Order: sequence, then structure tokens, then C-alpha cells
Amino acid sequence: MQDIYALSDKTIRRLNKLAIRRFRDTEKKCGAGLMPFDELTIIREVRQLYADLDADNRKAFLELAGSVYNGTTPHGDVKPDQFWLMALLKEYSPVTKYVYENEVNRKRDYTTEAVIAAVDKSKEFKRGLLYWGKFVSAYSDIVADEAALQAFKDAGVKRVRWITEGDNKVCDECHDRHGEIYPIDDIPPKPHVGCRCRLEAVK
Repeated sequence: MQDIYALSDKTIRRLNKLAIRRFRDTEKKCGAGLMPFDELTIIREVRQLYADLDADNRKAFLELAGSVYNGTTPHGDVKPDQFWLMALLKEYSPVTKYVYENEVNRKRDYTTEAVIAAVDKSKEFKRGLLYWGKFVSAYSDIVADEAALQAFKDAGVKRVRWITEGDNKVCDECHDRHGEIYPIDDIPPKPHVGCRCRLEAVK
């Protein structure tokens, strides 16, 4: 079976490069090094920044889901589409403890307020980029996991086995789950962000 997290890492790297460029461009448009600054410009430009970042994510996540789905064995005949992705991003995630769409807005509003209030505005743009990078990493893995799970469901798989990476980075909870078999509709959520345990179909 393919390494779905290698695909996720590739997506993360691509999105991070895009985000770096978008944050830098927005910082320049906001005149972050200039005084006095225009609050309305900051509000407008940061709002556009996060709309663009969100659009980048959705496009890349959909491509990732399709690649994972098609590379998962077994899989069904219809790969995830835009409606599948929209439904996933509207759901509460027990791993991240939030809803994707709400978190995009929360990060946008935090960055806007921090940039307006800070003396060193460049520092706040860098902080926003850091938080966005962590957010993207978490959700890229979630999309990969859900696409693989959807492939199993579409292929009629009824049970899956939990498999860890088998190294010294595996947490105690995941270690205890290694080899456990679960009904495909009753799989416990990943215990933490960054968990790269995978599921395999049980015949």
C-alpha cells in the first residue's frame, strides 16, 4: 500500500510555499514597516489573504484526497469530489478539536487584531504564518486519512486493523492499539495531532 503521509507531506510543502509568498505580499500591501498605518487596509488585505489561503488549501486537499483514494487498496470507483471535501471541512474534528471553517476565520481575526495592535507588525505576520503552517499540516493528514477510509468503505471493507509506525515515536495510546481490529464504522479517532498510524483492510 502507498505511503499516504508521503503524499500529505508533499501537499504540506506545496501549501507552505504558497503561504510564505502570500503572507509576504500581504505584509507589503499593508505597509507593515510604515507609520502611520491604515487599519482599513490591514483589515481588507488580511481578509483577502485568508480567503486565498483557504482556496489554496481546498484545491490542494482535493487533489490529495484523489491521489490517496486511487492509491489505496482496495478502493471504490468514485474518488472524493468537492462535495466530499466540503462535508469533511464542515465537520467537528476530534483530533484538532475544532471545525476547519471556523478555525480559518478565527486565525484571520487573530492575525488582523495582532497586526493592528503590534508595534512590530512584521513579527505578527510571521506568527500568523507559523500558526497557519501547523493548521495546514494537521488538516492535510486528516484529509489523507479520511480519503483512505472512504476508499475502504466504497470497496465494501467491513473491518480495519490499526497499524503504528513501529518506532520509538509511537505514543503509549497508539502502541496499545497496534494490531487491534475495529468495525469500519466504529474506529476510535486519532489520539493527537500528527498521529500517523494507518489503517489496513481486514479481509
